[in-house]
Amino acid sequence: MTNTFRTCMADPLVVKLKKLHEAAIVPDYQSLQAACFDLHAVAPADWDEDNTWAQSSMWADDVGVFRTGLAVEIPPGWVMQIFSRSGHGFKSDVRLANCVGIIDSDYRGEIMVKLTADTNAKHFTVKPGDRIAQAMIIPIPRVQFEVVDELGTTARGTGGFGSTDRYADNPGADPFGSEGKHGWRTKGANPGIEWNDPGPTSDDL
Repeated sequence: MTNTFRTCMADPLVVKLKKLHEAAIVPDYQSLQAACFDLHAVAPADWDEDNTWAQSSMWADDVGVFRTGLAVEIPPGWVMQIFSRSGHGFKSDVRLANCVGIIDSDYRGEIMVKLTADTNAKHFTVKPGDRIAQAMIIPIPRVQFEVVDELGTTARGTGGFGSTDRYADNPGADPFGSEGKHGWRTKGANPGIEWNDPGPTSDDL
């Protein structure tokens, strides 16, 4: 694993890139060990090129589609995945509309980014050159499905949502109700939470 990692670091994957807009910014990593490179806005998707774009404003429940001015030639066997920028979500409640964007190796069109401002979003602006998303290019295996009569057994079996949390010993119980493992009861305006209970953790949800 270490040797493979060092080889990848020493010999980066070369990806051909075409600038479709004079203001397009070539993606780059913002730190030495960053997993993703940034994608920048050059203009809204419906902007009239004869005009000068200063900024776009987004409020709660707004959406905005932005051009990056870039097209790429991803090598076969690889895929580009596009993600929201963490700062957008934590600070402004703004995210990638489709959660994760997929750019296949045979796509040659412009990379576009659609942002969604959630209901609690604060005023959010996008200006020329702003970083609007982050992306990575990773290898993907080509799979072939085989139809069988039986699947291999595991300790988990068919256990689905919540089957590995701390309520697994009572799978039929509501973790926020009177039958939860910790005996949480409804009290006041906070159903399922005892006043002396710190509340559910992310492992409970």
